[in-house]
Amino acid sequence: MTMPWPNPCGHHSKKQLFYKTKFESREQAKQEIISWIKWYNNERIHTSIGNMSPADFEAKGLKQSA
Repeated sequence: MTMPWPNPCGHHSKKQLFYKTKFESREQAKQEIISWIKWYNNERIHTSIGNMSPADFEAKGLKQSA
């Protein structure tokens, strides 16, 4: 598979991955999409939530409300 250009963090945008990548099979597409979602929710820093990943933001919120 040839991946399009990564962003400065070394990952690909959703548009680049989902619309510009030619996958070899459905299984490969599925695995790449699952990997991208995991990265997006667990590692990607979001400036709108205080430069934290969504997982960190959610964990912090759950700790504060407990």
